[in-house]
Amino acid sequence: MQREELLKQPAYWTAKVQCELYRQVEEYMQLYNMNRKQLAEYLGCSQGYVTQLLNGDFDHKLSKFFELSLAVNKIPRITFEDADEYIASNSK
Repeated sequence: MQREELLKQPAYWTAKVQCELYRQVEEYMQLYNMNRKQLAEYLGCSQGYVTQLLNGDFDHKLSKFFELSLAVNKIPRITFEDADEYIASNSK
């Protein structure tokens, strides 16, 4: 699959957002010296859910994405760009 085709796939953007959320959660855990159990208690969820979150085995609704982002003190911002312009400006 060529890069242009890849960038037009919803799965690509879902994975990209999931990876960034994972990175933010990991950073938060390190900053506050938390383990998975402590994070689960902080978020008010099960350890199994935290394991799913950190293993990338999830596909959240937007409301859950915003909830998790805010829980780790991050403001999520979503922008929309023209796909063809994005592909042209990021071609390498």
